[in-house]
Amino acid sequence: FSLNWNLQLNYFNQLNFSDKNHGFPRRTGLSDVPTIPEFYKGKTIFITGGSGFIGKVLIEKLLYSCTDLDRIYLLLRNKKGVKSEDRLSQLYAKPCFQRLKAERPGVFESKVFVVSGNVMEIGLGLTQEDRALLVNRVNVIFHVAASVRFDDTLKYSTQLNLRGTVEVMELAKEMRDLCSLVHVSTSYANTNRDPIEEVLYPPLADWRETLDICENADEHTL
Repeated sequence: FSLNWNLQLNYFNQLNFSDKNHGFPRRTGLSDVPTIPEFYKGKTIFITGGSGFIGKVLIEKLLYSCTDLDRIYLLLRNKKGVKSEDRLSQLYAKPCFQRLKAERPGVFESKVFVVSGNVMEIGLGLTQEDRALLVNRVNVIFHVAASVRFDDTLKYSTQLNLRGTVEVMELAKEMRDLCSLVHVSTSYANTNRDPIEEVLYPPLADWRETLDICENADEHTL
């Protein structure tokens, strides 16, 4: 999921299509395509879902392998009476950061910053100041926040997975120097089909209608 569409575009721009090649790409050189660490050099990254399983691993890998990235902003909400800033300290105490502590001491504290908000709220719950900060500085977005439980209510799952993604997209459209947006989605889809083909299946309903119904109907009706 860490591959970026812009790197892929750069790659395909290096390929030469011709009738003589029967429509198949002919490689002409990849010397100008940056490595992943080179791409992230000087970049500012915004991550949702950074406290989750994949989010923690993503943060550790970026900080360990892409040493020249500028900084990472994490969207964190206050949870169970713990402020978002304190949750960041709790996050760094997780075992997955032991390698980073031992081999890159101080990098987490100097490059990871919290923006308080909630992916389920309109505008991600950001203050005007934090939103302007992200709009002006962020180059890469990883939208990792999602409900991965199968027993969550439809209302909750829709607000988090659908509303949250809409709000991230709206923020992305405002960003002045965005290079890449990576949406990490569930691997469980179209499970009622056998076989599941690698095609874009038509949605069963319009996402706008689904969101409207789930946000306005009560739990019993849903």
